[in-house]
Amino acid sequence: MRIGRGAVVVDSGVWLGLLDARDQHHGRATNLTEDIDAWSVLIPWPCLYETISTRFVKDRRRVSVFMEILRRRNISVIDDSPYRADALNAVSTLTDRRNISLVDMVIRRLLDDASVRVTALVTLNPTDFHDVCRRRGIELVDDVGGGKPTNSQRAPSAG
Repeated sequence: MRIGRGAVVVDSGVWLGLLDARDQHHGRATNLTEDIDAWSVLIPWPCLYETISTRFVKDRRRVSVFMEILRRRNISVIDDSPYRADALNAVSTLTDRRNISLVDMVIRRLLDDASVRVTALVTLNPTDFHDVCRRRGIELVDDVGGGKPTNSQRAPSAG
């Protein structure tokens, strides 16, 4: 599968922080996604499961805002089926000291897939991704001072 000229994957924690003003990461997530309308964004299905939780759906306003975001032309939800089995196996056989969730392992597999042209990952959890991002030359955007995706990750302009 080929994705445009480069896409930005946005992790679940960023969505949760962005959509909840009371979240401890709200300011950071807001800053990280300031230019989101200019990006070509990929959201892996597991991020939707993690974001749209039982607690999340209790606030219908947040659900409505997130649904509006998902309908934007520059946002694509990406099928995770090519990565699921391998990610599950990897979680069950981790030998290093890191504890990586299944959702993050699926994202790692997606980032490692050379046929998907990901150029940046926006996350609040960089330690689970730094190695795969470095190996693939993917920009890891994780902090207020850490920058934002550059013009190479921007979606083509509409006009």
